[in-house]
Amino acid sequence: MTIHEFPPFAVFSLIRRIFFAPIFIKYQTYHTGVGPVHYHPRYGLTNLDAAELSGCERGFFRVKRVKAILAPYRHWSCRRQYPWRRTENFRGMSSGGVRLKGLVVRLASAGHASVIPRSGRGGMVVTEYLADLRAAYMAELVVHGGLRSPSLLRAFAAVPRERFLPPGPWIVEAADGGFYATEDCDPGRILHAVGVAIDTSRDLVSANPARIARMIEAAGIVPGETVLHVGAGLGYFSAVMAELVGPAGRVIAAEIDPDLAALARSNLASRGNVEMTGDALACSPPPLDVVFVSAGITVVPKPWTDALVVGGRMILPLTGSLNGGFLFRFEKMSADWIDVRAQSFVRYYPCIGTRDDAAVAAVDKAIADPRGPSVRGLRLDRHDPDPDCWLHGDGWCLTTRSSPAGLAEEVGMESHPDQRLCA
Repeated sequence: MTIHEFPPFAVFSLIRRIFFAPIFIKYQTYHTGVGPVHYHPRYGLTNLDAAELSGCERGFFRVKRVKAILAPYRHWSCRRQYPWRRTENFRGMSSGGVRLKGLVVRLASAGHASVIPRSGRGGMVVTEYLADLRAAYMAELVVHGGLRSPSLLRAFAAVPRERFLPPGPWIVEAADGGFYATEDCDPGRILHAVGVAIDTSRDLVSANPARIARMIEAAGIVPGETVLHVGAGLGYFSAVMAELVGPAGRVIAAEIDPDLAALARSNLASRGNVEMTGDALACSPPPLDVVFVSAGITVVPKPWTDALVVGGRMILPLTGSLNGGFLFRFEKMSADWIDVRAQSFVRYYPCIGTRDDAAVAAVDKAIADPRGPSVRGLRLDRHDPDPDCWLHGDGWCLTTRSSPAGLAEEVGMESHPDQRLCA
C-alpha cells in the first residue's frame, strides 16, 4: 500500500505525529498515590487537590506547585470517540497555569486544579463551574427547604460546602436513609440537599443542608447578634451563621468531640467572628441572641435559657432512645416564661453530656403523648406536675398552657414567616 492509498485523516495524523508531537490530556483515571484523578467529559480534570497532584512523577508540567499529567495523543479514533478533546496543543506557561489550546489548567482559590474548556479569549476557569453548581445548590435549598430569606441564601452561597467535608469521594445519604459512595470527588456530587457521612461507624452525618437551613431561618439570625452553636461538627453551619451575623456579630461554635473540634477549628480559622469551645454546658456564655442546637438532647439546660436575652431564640431538638423526637423553637418573652412552638419531628445524633437513662425514658414517654405539637411554653418556675405539663423537668417544664404573651404571639404568628409551624 502506497501513501496515496492511506485515508486522508491517517496521512494528516501521521504528519502531525512526526512534525508537531502535540500533547493532549489523557482520557482515563490517574492514581497519584493519594487518590484518583478523574477526567470530566465537559470540565476536564476536576477537583484535584494540590497535595495529591504533587505526587505525580512523569509526563507533567508544573502549575505553581501543582503538576498536571499530560500524555501524547494516541489514536485518531479517540478523537472521534471524544470530540471535546480537539488539538489541545501545549502553548506555554502563564501566571495562571499551563495554557493549552482549547483548555486551561488553573489553580483555583480553593487549592484545587482543574482542566476545563476555554470560553472566549480569556478562558473559563474552574470558579465558573463552581458558580454554576452553587447557583443550582441555592435553587435546591429553596425548593427542598422552602427558604424565603435572601440573606440566608447569600450566606449559604458564600460558604463552600466541600471545604467543610472529608476529602472525596464521599458517602452520601440517599432518600431512603441508606448511603452510597460517589463516583469521584467532583464538588457537584455534594452540592445538593443531601447528608454526607462524616463517620459511618458512628452513624455521624453532616446533615441535609435544606433541613438545617429551614431551622436556621426559623431562628431569625440577623447581623450583629451573638449565636451559640451547640454541636458544630466540622463547622459548615457555624460558618453560615457567621455570614449571617456579619463582622459585628459573634458565633460561639461548641463541639465536644475532640477530633471533630480540631477539624472545625481548622475549617473556621479564617473567620474572625467565630470562636471555638468544647463543652457547651461547661462554658460561661455571654448574653445570647440565639442558641442553635445541632444534636439531640433530653433536657432544656438552664445555662442556655439563662443566657438568652429577652427576645432571644433557641432551636432545640428533644430526642428519645431511638434518637428521634420533636424540634422546638423557643423565644424568651420574660425571665420566667419562654414561648415554644414545635417545628417538626426529627432524628438527631445524641448530644454528649445531656442524656441519662431517666431523662431518655421521660422524653420517650412525652413523645408518645400526642400533645407534643400543642406545646406552647417553657415554664422556668418550680411547680408540681399538672395536667398541662407535657415534659416536666427539674426547674423547667414544657407545657401546653399559653401565657398572655404566648397567646399574643400566636395571634401574630401568621404575619411573621419565621415563627410559623413548619410542616
